[in-house]
Amino acid sequence: MAIKILLVEDTKEYRDKYTAWLSEMGYTVIAAKNVREGLEAVGREMPDAIITDHGLPDGNGNDFAKAVKDEYKVSIAGISTASDVFSSDIDIPETKDISKEGFGKLVESLFSGNPAAKYQEYKASRSLETDDRNTLLAASITFQGHYLATALRAGLEEIAVDGQVEISKADMAAIVKNIGGTSHIGEPSSIFHFFEEEETCRPSRIYEAACKANPALREDRRFSGVFERLGNKDYALSLEDSIYAVRKINEINKREDLKG
Repeated sequence: MAIKILLVEDTKEYRDKYTAWLSEMGYTVIAAKNVREGLEAVGREMPDAIITDHGLPDGNGNDFAKAVKDEYKVSIAGISTASDVFSSDIDIPETKDISKEGFGKLVESLFSGNPAAKYQEYKASRSLETDDRNTLLAASITFQGHYLATALRAGLEEIAVDGQVEISKADMAAIVKNIGGTSHIGEPSSIFHFFEEEETCRPSRIYEAACKANPALREDRRFSGVFERLGNKDYALSLEDSIYAVRKINEINKREDLKG
């Protein structure tokens, strides 16, 4: 017998999306558009779990959850534009920018002995991966600024990396200015100031994140050499070394993008 989940959501876009996700996961979905319909469905369908929005036409998710919990023992997740709007009657609060994977883990957590703890365990494991990804994305932008500033200082009229469309001198200057400001056009190494200001983007942090994603990089002496120099605050990298490092980092970033 399929597990039944009651979804209370007044916005059609989200109601349709969550219904499709739940159906793909093998659940039977009972959809309601407001508190009244939700309460009627609880009594009629006796769902195994509930997911509710906060702002509803005839009330809110907290009132709905309290009314349900007063009569039934069932786990309830709340999904809204902000997660801090939910009361303690909501077992798992979350925001509407949740990914499909996260939504699946949220639903799974509703059937554990401690839904909140189970879902937080998942989020903690994902936050480390998210931090690594953000670190590598920031590193890619910083290295791009460095090699373009280096190319400008060398007087190159255009540059192409990895077979991409050649970047003109004017475009190089615009990109560098956008990344780090006009001063970095005159002194390329100063664009690595980002490494000094952001703890999560220190050279050692970038190197470890990259090697975690691609262990073969630990044996790549050229790649590790770049980060040894940066770790020693030797920012005078060559154009070739800067491009080499960003190429390896972008290979990881592209792979992660394909994962979704």
